[in-house]
Amino acid sequence: VDDFANAQNYNVGLIYDDASLDSRLNGGLDELFITKDGKCVPVDFKTSYGPKDRDKRYEDDIEYGYQIQLSIYAFLLQKLKHETESYGLLLHYYPKNIQENGDFEFGVDIVKMPVKVKDAYNLWKDGATLLKSSCPPDKGDCDWCKGRP
Repeated sequence: VDDFANAQNYNVGLIYDDASLDSRLNGGLDELFITKDGKCVPVDFKTSYGPKDRDKRYEDDIEYGYQIQLSIYAFLLQKLKHETESYGLLLHYYPKNIQENGDFEFGVDIVKMPVKVKDAYNLWKDGATLLKSSCPPDKGDCDWCKGRP
């Protein structure tokens, strides 16, 4: 990416408009690595609030949320005419130790995750379609509809 500072800025960086969806998808990278052969590798930083062995939420998020985020970045990079690798990197920071002086020691796991560009596009397409559709009739079991006029 020619101007990495723009790629990190949510409002300026990775922006793609799809006229067929009448929708815009944009995002800002935490980091972008470029391989020796010029391919882009999206990188995202995550920080846990507690020790990683106790952070079940982190494990659940890894399986879907973080992978789709990296996939969306790869999709956007490809749409902006950049060649990408078939993976992204998640740098997961977690507290390991607190020193007597109050300094924190962090550990880091580097997780290589496959990017699924087609899944990212389908999620965006489904979301854009849903947002433009009307709500189905309420059968009394919709949490969204409860208490609404």
